[in-house]
Amino acid sequence: ARALGLSRAQLKCIARNSLEASFVPESLRTPWLLRLDAMPA
Repeated sequence: ARALGLSRAQLKCIARNSLEASFVPESLRTPWLLRLDAMPA
């Protein structure tokens, strides 16, 4: 992340987009999104 100059907020956005676009079942995706939302930006 540092080498690319990405902030924590940008990394969080990338992670969220990855989860939302994945084929992971909603029952598995939701807990991960909640954990992601709980992380500081």
